[in-house]
Amino acid sequence: MNTVTRSDIVERVRSTTGLARAESSELVEQLLELMKAELLAGNSLKLSAFGSFLVRQKAERKGRNPKTRDPMPIAARKVVIFRPSAILRQAMNREKEPTARSPKGQ
Repeated sequence: MNTVTRSDIVERVRSTTGLARAESSELVEQLLELMKAELLAGNSLKLSAFGSFLVRQKAERKGRNPKTRDPMPIAARKVVIFRPSAILRQAMNREKEPTARSPKGQ
């Protein structure tokens, strides 16, 4: 399993669209900034056939220091969660097509 980086995405946009590297980079940066701005504003993002990015508020809760095992509060915070669309889930979990095998003896 590999990790795709921002520069990998820029390169794929460049090769797919034929744009210059600088234009592809600017396009990717603008898209990521738009997504970030919407999430920071508390809005959800829904990309059909891909999934949704949702902002959730987590309440303060009790936790423990893993080193000392002393109780300590975990502050309330906002988190971003991703929920893949049904189409993406199906594509990820689709089994490979079985290969045709000839019966024994043939």
